[in-house]
Amino acid sequence: MIEVAAAALLVLLATIRLGPRGPTPDGSRPSCRWVPWAFMLGLAGAVAAHHWLVRPPDTVVDAESTRLVEHARPRLLQALDDPRTHLLVVVNGASLTARGVDGQALESRLRRETGLQVAVIQLSLAGANHIERQAIARSLVNGLDRDARRQLSSIPMVVLWEVHRGYDNELLAMLEENRGTARAFAYLDPAGAMTWLRAAASSERPALREQALGLAPVVAWHAGVSVLRIGSSHWFTPAAAVEPLPGFNPETRLQETARVVGLAANVDRMEAIESPGAPLYIDSHLLPDYVGSFGNPRAQVVFFSPPSRHVGHLAYVQQFCSDHRQRVCIGFRNRALLDRLDHRRYWVDGSHLSPPGAAIYTRWLAGVLGGAVIRHDLARQRDDYG
Repeated sequence: MIEVAAAALLVLLATIRLGPRGPTPDGSRPSCRWVPWAFMLGLAGAVAAHHWLVRPPDTVVDAESTRLVEHARPRLLQALDDPRTHLLVVVNGASLTARGVDGQALESRLRRETGLQVAVIQLSLAGANHIERQAIARSLVNGLDRDARRQLSSIPMVVLWEVHRGYDNELLAMLEENRGTARAFAYLDPAGAMTWLRAAASSERPALREQALGLAPVVAWHAGVSVLRIGSSHWFTPAAAVEPLPGFNPETRLQETARVVGLAANVDRMEAIESPGAPLYIDSHLLPDYVGSFGNPRAQVVFFSPPSRHVGHLAYVQQFCSDHRQRVCIGFRNRALLDRLDHRRYWVDGSHLSPPGAAIYTRWLAGVLGGAVIRHDLARQRDDYG
């Protein structure tokens, strides 16, 4: 790396310029114990110089999460500045949601269903594990000024939280694919590392704790690099040059293996499957941390999951909703919906909806969510900002 090479060069120059040229008067060789310290000081100086000169504070990591935040922030500010906004809906999720929920269409349908001025902020990103989603929420809120945060803290808010068997049971899902990339460094900063550590340490499942122990050095390395901001120069870009990435990012290429005839039959097959519930860290750490990022004590949580043809996932979502009866939980155990989606053109593969499939599911989701908004009074009177 540039910083290490610069530090080594500084030590070499110091040795040539300042080091003793021969034996000491008593005939012994000169001590070089100062060299490691000089190297460390040179490394620190080189990192600082590179950090502030080559990558000034207005640069950001050019990762998918950064681009998603840059797309969402203007929409959030617009919603907060509009006194007519009755309800803010923040959509959390990974690829099932990024492919299967059209945030703009959901916003329009919710306004029609409820008669309220609803604003939808879609923070879903394909491949985003829970730690990356936490980082996205923090980055979005940290970029707001004081007035915007005050408005955000008082507006009625619903967090639409994606339930997913794979991501819920593997905190750092997709890290193997993203290890050592700008995307991983963007979310495994010290805050992300601490979120992961607290959640992993609280797991009641020995297998998850053992897995976390094995990943600890990798997480520490990413957090250190994130702090020092060392690495490839193309990872960083001026904040103004970031290309926005929408939260709805549909896949248009259909796969021949996507035929899902008999999709509704999965409801019957699911009954024979015993699915474990969600890990405890979902409720004890991840959910409070994510919702707390917005600083809004009035925020309500609604669980949901876009459809999937995998019976195991259907069983997990059903068990999750059963375990969270105190909250609104929108599964997809709905025969009419599954019958409607039971055609290859509505899927790109066994798990992800195509754009026509997303349109069907978004309309259905808006109807169910809109009913919940009215039934549970989720859009209470907005505070006067003064």
